[in-house]
Amino acid sequence: MMHFSKGEVRGIALLAFLILLVALAPKIYRQLTPDQSFDWEYTHLVDSLDQLSTADKKPYNYSNKNYSDYPKREYNNKYNSKRTQSRPKEEIAIQLVEFDPNTADRQTLLQLGIPERVVGRLQNYRSKGGKFYKPEDLEKIYGLSSELFQTIEPYIQIKQEAKKEWPKKWDNSTSKKDSTKTWTKKSFPKKEIEPININTADAAAYQSLRGIGPAYSKRIINFREALGGFTSVNQIADVYGFPDSTFQAIKPFLILEENPTITKIDINSVNKKELAAHPYISFKKAAAIIKYRDRHGAFTSADDIQKLYALSKQDKERIIPYLEFNTNE
Repeated sequence: MMHFSKGEVRGIALLAFLILLVALAPKIYRQLTPDQSFDWEYTHLVDSLDQLSTADKKPYNYSNKNYSDYPKREYNNKYNSKRTQSRPKEEIAIQLVEFDPNTADRQTLLQLGIPERVVGRLQNYRSKGGKFYKPEDLEKIYGLSSELFQTIEPYIQIKQEAKKEWPKKWDNSTSKKDSTKTWTKKSFPKKEIEPININTADAAAYQSLRGIGPAYSKRIINFREALGGFTSVNQIADVYGFPDSTFQAIKPFLILEENPTITKIDINSVNKKELAAHPYISFKKAAAIIKYRDRHGAFTSADDIQKLYALSKQDKERIIPYLEFNTNE
């Protein structure tokens, strides 16, 4: 804790008093001194009012002012002249005559009793390509009253334009019956479609059939090789993506020998992977067949395949022709 001597304490107190005095000096001065600026402003205001009251109130003489230096505003003069000068209205005697609203001039329309503003709209409509095709079309002009239309309707005569005859690109003056020129239909010999053996036909033979291209012929041959040969003509329909309509169209031209040569699978020696490679046997079905063989021993005939519950009746009918049952140890 700091300790000050009596002299230091007196010095600090004096310094604080001086700071406070300097801060309050302006306020004390304003309180003690009268506001002379207010008196001056008040005196100035009174003098100004006196001058206004004693001033001469005669109107300003504008005749002494020279306006030659100012440009004339001609547009105002023109505008004022148009407003001050009233245009005499053109008196037209009403006269009902036959007219065509597509061609009648302004004078004719006015003589019919049509107001001038309506005549202007009608002419504007025609200038933009508008046409009147029947008397009722005149009612579409805005401002034409129904009473006036009923009055002039009997006098409307619209001229019908003749239809344009377009030039013909060929002479069709003579009909086919009267024509002396005879046309003979050219006949082409029909292509004979030869039946093909589905197990021996190559890609070219398949492509000779209607609707079979290189893609379908390749798919058929690949499917045949994966199966080991076809055992039925209907197996062509099992080709991936092959349309049934195309199959029905070519079916009459597909033949199969009575005892086709088929590559068979030895069901008792094949493994699961090889068996699942056949298009009609999935990996799950192959696993079920191998599992049954491991539990019950070798298959001796197709009757053993019939005991497999994992295969449907259709599955059994499709795969049995491709299986052989070798029981030789």
